[in-house]
Amino acid sequence: MLWSLLDDHVRVRRQEHFGFVRTLLITLLAFAAPLAWGQARPDNGMTISLGLGVYQGDLDRNVSGNPVEYFALAEFSLAVLVDRSLGQRFVTEAGLVYHRFNIDAPRDDANPSAENSMGVNVFALDLTGGVRIPLFGRPSFIRVHAGIAPTMVATTYNFTTPDILESFGYEFDQTSPRFLLTFPVSVVLQDAWRFGIRFTGSDFVDSTGRDATGNDVISSIHVGYRFEL
Repeated sequence: MLWSLLDDHVRVRRQEHFGFVRTLLITLLAFAAPLAWGQARPDNGMTISLGLGVYQGDLDRNVSGNPVEYFALAEFSLAVLVDRSLGQRFVTEAGLVYHRFNIDAPRDDANPSAENSMGVNVFALDLTGGVRIPLFGRPSFIRVHAGIAPTMVATTYNFTTPDILESFGYEFDQTSPRFLLTFPVSVVLQDAWRFGIRFTGSDFVDSTGRDATGNDVISSIHVGYRFEL
């Protein structure tokens, strides 16, 4: 009983810590956005951006698929991207995107003090093409991008009871690093806000899979500063 109470206390404190960090990052993004919107729009540039990534998969802890809960579970993400114009309407973009996810396994009621978790690092080399959509007299008010990304998933495993996932009916594969192709799609507003979704060719981004579930997905929101090149 005592161990269970202590474990619940640690979990609550950890959730409060992550919640504070997410709130702080969102606040910084909100203040940074007006600065980014005020930039000039050169033909070629480099964008450095911070944001939040949301992992959607077998262990995402949002069984109801509630969008608000997904946002509450978001974690750190970083992107460095270089774009080059191809005429007035088209643009190419390439760069590195990083996501970090801390994923907990289902609770082991037989051993409530057990720590079963994974630290998942996703490194993607995004290669995309885009279309500019002019609005309000601004040639790059909206950009829509889609493409392909060679991706590496490096995972660290911390399992007190290694067979916990199999006991819940998951297939568990501890391959790391894992290499796969992902397919990023994004909408960029004013070269500042970027809303993206990354489709994957694997159900094992989180090292787990089930026959009844589809491939894992990563969603994200970034705000960045664009430099002229």
